[in-house]
Amino acid sequence: MSLKVLFVWHFTWILVFSQVNIEQYRSKDGQLNKKFRESFNISTSFKRSTSSLYSIGFKYFRPLDLSYANGLFLTKINYGKSNQREYINDVFYHIRFLSKGRIRGYSPEAFIQYEHNKFSLTHRRYLAGLGVRYLYKGMVQGTSIMNEWYRESSGIMTLSMWRLSQYISLSFVFNPFNRLTLSLYVQPSINDFTNIRYYSETTFMSQVNDFISYNSSLTAKFFSKSRGYDQVELFFESGFRFKL
Repeated sequence: MSLKVLFVWHFTWILVFSQVNIEQYRSKDGQLNKKFRESFNISTSFKRSTSSLYSIGFKYFRPLDLSYANGLFLTKINYGKSNQREYINDVFYHIRFLSKGRIRGYSPEAFIQYEHNKFSLTHRRYLAGLGVRYLYKGMVQGTSIMNEWYRESSGIMTLSMWRLSQYISLSFVFNPFNRLTLSLYVQPSINDFTNIRYYSETTFMSQVNDFISYNSSLTAKFFSKSRGYDQVELFFESGFRFKL
């Protein structure tokens, strides 16, 4: 492991004891946390895998409150530099709805997503899915089935691939001002379990006041079938969130 990665890991845990992650917007019962309001983030990030990237990011979050469901809209964009080249490397949109009612302890949910990420060679990625969310042994979990359309910059393209998605989320509220969220997603193809996506994120949020909070996150991503990017990506991001 490189010295830069060790520094990132060490710095993240210093923040914890002195992270598009949707789980950070949830309360322990899996519903949308009411304390999160419309917000705008500005952050800087360090990303390390087969190459390095430094970038500045902008993120917009808006909760959606309907009669029978809670929802959220999340969008972000990152502008960075890699190997002396500057480009917009990451565009992301996510909409999700979670039923306010439960069926035998399970909360139905639905989501759609669009993603474009030059750094990880994702030319285009669309997905839509349905599933359920539930609480098991103190952990928020979710199981869903989703349809993915993916095209990589190197040319690989998949049309209408069905994937299972299983995630586990843990949230630790240290006090009214500090919160840690740990999330893990595993998404194998239904037809080929060796075709798998993996995603994990550790996010720490520290509330400065009613309108400003500081966030830091460490993320790992892996896609087994990528032609040019089948190694684990490590991302570190930190910055401020401003409530609108």
